[in-house]
Order: sequence, then structure tokens, then C-alpha cells
Amino acid sequence: MEKISVSKINKNYSKFSSYCHTLNAPLIITKFKKDDAIIMSIDHYNELVAKLELYSEIAKGFNDIKNGNCKNFDNLNDLL
Repeated sequence: MEKISVSKINKNYSKFSSYCHTLNAPLIITKFKKDDAIIMSIDHYNELVAKLELYSEIAKGFNDIKNGNCKNFDNLNDLL
């Protein structure tokens, strides 16, 4: 992941915004040479949020299986 200082972002935001959109990759923003924040396109952010929500639902399903909160069925008609 690329890193860029706050001062460089302030001077040329549109260039770095274009970078994020073109490569669909985030940039780490540094402050006093330490990682401080991340800038990314809204599309990239939405993809990450969607994945997080999916993984959360999958984890809930595994927890249901682990805790016995599910039913076995022999065929699709058992669900109807």
C-alpha cells in the first residue's frame, strides 16, 4: 500500500483521489512520519463493507451450527 504525507495530500488532493479510483487501492496517510489514516475511493470502501457484512453473516451461521440452532433435512421438500 502506498504512503503519502498529510502535507502532500493537502497540496494535490485530486491527484491522490484519482490514484485511489484508478487503481481501486487505498493510500496510507502519514503524519509526522507515522501512519495516521487511510484514503480510498467510495467504491473500494463499499466493497470492503459488503465483504465485512457477508463474513459477519457467515460467522453467525457457523455459530448457529456450533450451538445446534439448525435442522437437518433430507431434501428440499423438507424446507417447504
